[in-house]
Amino acid sequence: MDNASYDFEYGKFYLIYGASGGGKSTILSILNGRIPHYVEGQLRGQIIHDGKDIYEDGIAQRGQFISSLFQNPDEQILFDKVEDEIAFPLENQGVPREKMKEAVYATCSSLKLDPKAKTRTLSGGEKQRLEGACALALDNKIFLLDEPLANLDKESSELLLGRLKKKAEEEGACIILVEHRLDRLSKYVDVALKVEGGKIVEQKDVFSGLEGEIPPNSSSVGEESLLRAEKLVFEAGGKRIVDEVSLELKKGERLLILGDNGAGKTSLLRSLSGLAKLKSGKIYSPYMGKSRKWFSNVGYLFQNPDYQLFCKSVREEIYLGKVDEEYAAHLIGVFNLGEMLDKHPLSLSEGQKRKLTFISVLAKKPKILFLDEPTVGQDFESLKILVDEANRLVRENGTALISITHDRRCMRALMDRCLIIDKGRIAEEGGEEVLAKYLEKIR
Repeated sequence: MDNASYDFEYGKFYLIYGASGGGKSTILSILNGRIPHYVEGQLRGQIIHDGKDIYEDGIAQRGQFISSLFQNPDEQILFDKVEDEIAFPLENQGVPREKMKEAVYATCSSLKLDPKAKTRTLSGGEKQRLEGACALALDNKIFLLDEPLANLDKESSELLLGRLKKKAEEEGACIILVEHRLDRLSKYVDVALKVEGGKIVEQKDVFSGLEGEIPPNSSSVGEESLLRAEKLVFEAGGKRIVDEVSLELKKGERLLILGDNGAGKTSLLRSLSGLAKLKSGKIYSPYMGKSRKWFSNVGYLFQNPDYQLFCKSVREEIYLGKVDEEYAAHLIGVFNLGEMLDKHPLSLSEGQKRKLTFISVLAKKPKILFLDEPTVGQDFESLKILVDEANRLVRENGTALISITHDRRCMRALMDRCLIIDKGRIAEEGGEEVLAKYLEKIR
């Protein structure tokens, strides 16, 4: 940020958008006091609330009027059960027990969460919804949300956005939301702010010129079977999450997995990749054998990039293991990470972390590539590069690609065939006609 100023008002719903790594999350961290007290950096200027600088008080005092939802919900979840997670911030504010219980169950009902569910069994989208519930349960007047729609399906997005809009209109709250998926926001946002060149600039008619979708492109599907699964069953927390799923993936084929939050998509991906311990079923592949052989030919991109970043520098992260150095250099260039090679990976923005993990996986040129919500933190230009490079690997390396996404901007560009998962089973399977029907459903 460079000498940025803006007056936020109560009763309004603000959108902050802009290029990946441009400073959007930084603004939220300044507004809620994480910078400079919990995130290293130098801060000049003031954040004035109710006539005084918010930094005059501690974090407990700021928590009385500011609720924050971070990009990574795993960083916020503390408790084993959903109801305990939502109750915790209410306890911190001294809410009486009966009123707290009423707020927990009302919030769970409005966001369709099971209060008795185990937090560790929730999908990525359900975890985001849970942390949204924690924020909304409070009677605070300022809500700061960092990409809350990243892993949410249409219904979950509308539930969360509807509650936030109600907070603004009926309770006079100030909603400040950072988001790349603008297609979901037009009927909720009052003011759109673009972060560019370290400045905050108000934008008009931002929803009239949305980028739309990346167009589909052809691929050449081969005859060789790279992965065949027969009646896979995966269970967790006493529940059957993947229920007798069978499928086959050919060389150079792109399979898109779709479905609502909690349908079992990530569990299926983990089962197919060998990361989940199956209850029953078989997986066949020419790369099967010792685990080293399998995982030297398989690439996996997790929903949460922090799960696969553990080196001391961006450079080490990219060049760890057997890497095609020429291709790695190309990826570093197109994703514009050249000036960050000596930085610690965890110092990057969430969007930059996603680019880094993507480069690290692709540079090894895997024969089978699993992508779980790869678009998180990506503006449209970055998303196009990500899709282009995934398709390049498919085209030039014969890689079989399996992707999960809720982002309609890239669905057509990542598929030859799609599966719709419901309650752990394949509910529908097909090509463009199945996707078109699904897109109409979530429009």
